[in-house]
Amino acid sequence: MSFKDYISPLFQSFCEELKTLGAIPCVVGGTVRNYILNLSNTHDYDVEIRFEQQENDVLTQYHQLVKRVKKKYPLENLKYEVCRLELGPYTVELSPPRIEEYTDDFHHSNFSAKFIHDSDFSLGAKRRDFTTNAMIYALKDEWELIDPLGGEADTYKKDLKPCSQDFFKDPVRFLRAIRFYILYDYYLNDEIVKRFQVLDIDHFDSHYVRSEAMKSKKPICFGLKLLELLELGEFNQEIEKLSSIDTEITNLKKHL
Repeated sequence: MSFKDYISPLFQSFCEELKTLGAIPCVVGGTVRNYILNLSNTHDYDVEIRFEQQENDVLTQYHQLVKRVKKKYPLENLKYEVCRLELGPYTVELSPPRIEEYTDDFHHSNFSAKFIHDSDFSLGAKRRDFTTNAMIYALKDEWELIDPLGGEADTYKKDLKPCSQDFFKDPVRFLRAIRFYILYDYYLNDEIVKRFQVLDIDHFDSHYVRSEAMKSKKPICFGLKLLELLELGEFNQEIEKLSSIDTEITNLKKHL
C-alpha cells in the first residue's frame, strides 16, 4: 500500500490544498512510523510546513500561510507556533520546523525554540525523541520518504534509538521509551537503560507517569517496568505473565 492510500482521502485533499498555497506538507511522527510497521492509521496527523520558495524569515512565511488556512478552517493556537485544526474525525497539527536549545536542567520543556527552514530536514529531525519518530513523508510531486537519521532501519529492527543527546535532558522521554517497549515491543537502547540507573522515582512527575502509562494500554506492566529500570525490583516474570494474558494490544479495562 502506498502512503497516499494509507492516509485519509480527506487529509490527502487538505495537503494538496496546502501545496496550492506554496507549502510542502511534511507528515512526521506516529503516522509514518505506523505506516512502516503496517499498523492501523490513527486520527492524528503531525505536519511540518516547509516552502517551495524560501524567504528569509520562516515565521513570517508560516504566519502568512496560517492566515490563509484560517479563512477556511478554524484554528487553535498552541505552544511553539503549532496550530491545530479538526478535519472531520481527524486532528491535524501544523508547525514550522524548529531546533531546540536545551538548558542543563533535567525537566520537561527545558528548552528554547528557534524556527528554521531546514531544507535538508536533518536539523529538525534531531529535536525529536526517537529515530523511529523522525521519519518524514513530504508531499512534493508525490509523497516522498525522507529519513535523515536512519529511522526506517531502526523501525524494522524495533531499535528505540534517541535522535540526539538532548533526549537525556527530558524525563518524559524516558517514560515514552517504556511506552514504546510495552506498546510496540521495541528494544530499549542500551544507553537508555544505563541512564535510567542514575535516576530515581522523584525525577518523574506523577502526571506524566500516569499519562504515559495509560497510553501504553498496559499501565500495570508500565509501572513495573519503570520500577525495574530504576533498579527498585525485578518484575520481568510478572510483566511476562500479564502480557501473556493480553494476547494483543487490548483495552485498559480488560488489562486491569
